[in-house]
Amino acid sequence: MKTIQFKINGEPFGWQRIGADTRGNRPRFFTKEDSKFYANMVANAAFAAHKEKPHAGPVAVWVTAIHSRPKSNKDWAPWNRKPDGDNIAKIILDAMNKIVYNDDRQVIDLRVEKKFVSAAVPRPCTHICVKLMGKTQ
Repeated sequence: MKTIQFKINGEPFGWQRIGADTRGNRPRFFTKEDSKFYANMVANAAFAAHKEKPHAGPVAVWVTAIHSRPKSNKDWAPWNRKPDGDNIAKIILDAMNKIVYNDDRQVIDLRVEKKFVSAAVPRPCTHICVKLMGKTQ
């Protein structure tokens, strides 16, 4: 079983709802630029960590999103912090398609943990760990 690990610096980011432009006589739908930028950061980091062909077997993905502490309330819980864990996972899983694995439907174990910065991890970031199970190509 091979393990791939990498880190994205900065505040954790979640997949955003698709935008719509209603100018003209037909609506136009688009992916927001922030989402594209973050997905490209994840894809580049994943490619740097895994320069082989995409894995064809099952994978496990563990995401640790480390947020900065809010200034208004020091006791605010990380589970109450946006973005939602499922949206954090979605943008990361989609960005790793065709790089680490063929398709995110291969993910059989997905874990998302949200934390605040601490002495051990003083800056906000997102840690991604992917375990390639079964035969590696």
